[in-house]
Amino acid sequence: MGLGLPLIRVLSGSQFRAVLAHEFGHYYGGDTRLWPLVHNARSSIGRTLVNLSSDSLAQALSHIRIVGFLHYIAVILLVGYWKIFLRVTQAISRNHEYRADELAAYTTDPQALAEGLRIIHNVSPLLPMYFQMEVAPALHAGFRPPIADGFAQFLTAPSIAKGIPQYLETQLRNSASDVYDTHPPLRDRTAALERISMSTQPVDSTPAIALLDDVPKAELELLEFMVPDAPVRKFQHLPWERIGAEAYLPAWRGMVNHHKSLLAGHTVDRLPAVAATLKDLASRLPDPPGSLPTPERRLDRAAALRWQAFRGRPQPQWLDHRHGSRRTSLRQRHAPSGAARNPATDARLRNLSPGLAQSL
Repeated sequence: MGLGLPLIRVLSGSQFRAVLAHEFGHYYGGDTRLWPLVHNARSSIGRTLVNLSSDSLAQALSHIRIVGFLHYIAVILLVGYWKIFLRVTQAISRNHEYRADELAAYTTDPQALAEGLRIIHNVSPLLPMYFQMEVAPALHAGFRPPIADGFAQFLTAPSIAKGIPQYLETQLRNSASDVYDTHPPLRDRTAALERISMSTQPVDSTPAIALLDDVPKAELELLEFMVPDAPVRKFQHLPWERIGAEAYLPAWRGMVNHHKSLLAGHTVDRLPAVAATLKDLASRLPDPPGSLPTPERRLDRAAALRWQAFRGRPQPQWLDHRHGSRRTSLRQRHAPSGAARNPATDARLRNLSPGLAQSL
């Protein structure tokens, strides 16, 4: 069971209480005792399928026709069993979600739970973007920004905030449930909650994060869990208002200076001309140590380098959004120089993903 720290920042006290009751509903209903067994069974079937479907085994058995035929039949039967097993267990999982919703609704407030589910469905897809675009570059530079408050501000950026209602409308309109889904559609869950009129708890509109006595400490523990190889305790805690000038700008200047020979002639007055030479720049840009980027990735890195060279005064990306900028995915393409230079740490920073609610 896990609730991401940034999610707590965007939930009210009543919503957080209802969501937490849903999670404990899985414990009360015995779901946490069943699913380790289901997981082990799935893993065993999956490993068996992989081994039976290997090309080397199929080639070895093909020399004896009857054995090859029996092997083929065995794989077909096991695949069929695998599909049936998945359908049955996923249907049970969806039923468990309804049951946990119902328990939470009766012990807290169905409206608060419905609102909490909508918020989580809305903002959860944005968490990896926020961590990779905003938090990871700051960590690379050796700074530790306020994660929870930064995410709340990230969501208020016009280009982000505009898309949230549209995404929710899509989620509510999509009532189709696939047989392999672990969770029912949001529309069906909220409709079931609307049929429950009971409320046993007073409304608490205070942000749920107020329940934490020491938010910076919780954020530090989260980062230590997510990036165990990085000395995050030594990173300077810096507000977002200063991250642009003190973290991003020096890193961009260092990156541009490192590749200044590749950027010769790339001046503002020649922007239309140099814009057509992006592929050439990508082909001459050295690959990061120990990696082999795809052609698309090389183009992204070249575009990021050129953008860093022409970029004026930097700001956190969510501030760029507020000012109408469309540059939403370039700055994070390069890992700037900073305190965390361990390759394993760099890999974790590139793949930062917060602890989301795993069973909502």
